[in-house]
Amino acid sequence: MKVCRMRMVWATVRLASGNQSLLEDNIDLMYLMLYRRIQQSRYIQRYSYRTGLSLNVFQLDLNTTQEGGGPRPFLSDTEFLQKYRLSRASFGKLVSLIETHPVFTKPKRGPDQLPPLYQLMIFLKYLGTEGSGNSNPDLRNIFRTGRGSNNFYKLRVVKAVQSLRLQYYKWPDEAERRRISTRIQNVYHLPNCVGFADGTLNPLSTKPRRHDAADYFGRKHGYALSTMVICDDKRLIRYYLAGWPGSCHDNRIFRNSRLAASPEHFFGNKEYLLGDSAFEASWYMVPAFKKPHGLPIPQEHENFNSCLSAARVISEHTIGIWKA
Repeated sequence: MKVCRMRMVWATVRLASGNQSLLEDNIDLMYLMLYRRIQQSRYIQRYSYRTGLSLNVFQLDLNTTQEGGGPRPFLSDTEFLQKYRLSRASFGKLVSLIETHPVFTKPKRGPDQLPPLYQLMIFLKYLGTEGSGNSNPDLRNIFRTGRGSNNFYKLRVVKAVQSLRLQYYKWPDEAERRRISTRIQNVYHLPNCVGFADGTLNPLSTKPRRHDAADYFGRKHGYALSTMVICDDKRLIRYYLAGWPGSCHDNRIFRNSRLAASPEHFFGNKEYLLGDSAFEASWYMVPAFKKPHGLPIPQEHENFNSCLSAARVISEHTIGIWKA
């Protein structure tokens, strides 16, 4: 815009003067100086920073003052859970785990960052909102954050949370597998079981723009992605394999997992997982019995399935907690 205005000014001066060569030299010099200035600047046109606009929004949501000790909190505990998909206690725990990550260090140049807990609130609201509600304009309207800042907040939180991966997501070693199997045997009378496997669908909001889009049409939720989840008796996810098309069978996904490719690296002698009837039986996978085609299921198979289902429902609980 500045270049166009300068061209118009110099064109007017050129028409009013007969010394065109001198004017052309001056124009070239002017363009060179303007080019150098733009080259050394980060922005051609920069908006002023918004300061202090968003603080009240975050503070209102975080306020826990109860009746009798002050004004009623803007968000109750239930409303906080609905908005951010975490309880206040879980939110506080997560903040304490990530707030010291170097990604939140004050930069040498530019404005100060928002506190880590505010950036986490923006990220959680983004994850917990479906469709266009999690777009950048909508997040800006909710939190009154500056132009382009929300993307930086989300990327920082993702990096900080991913740094906790090895601390909270790992396959149990031999000693821990022994403790898991002991707990399962004491409660469900199933010896040597170290976990439970199940598949789940993550629905997609729209049809994938792919030549194989039909493969993503699942059996329950329209277009979806399939995920294999393996958890322990405490409902901790120990292994997952995500990203398969929604039409893929659970057993196919499991066969392509690292656990099935190298079971000797994940299971000890007589250790196994429990699964539903979709899985193929092996020395490290014990599924429920299938009903024979056109025949009643034998009573001993029915008894085993009943015993197995009481323990295997833990995998349903785990997936439900994760999706919630």
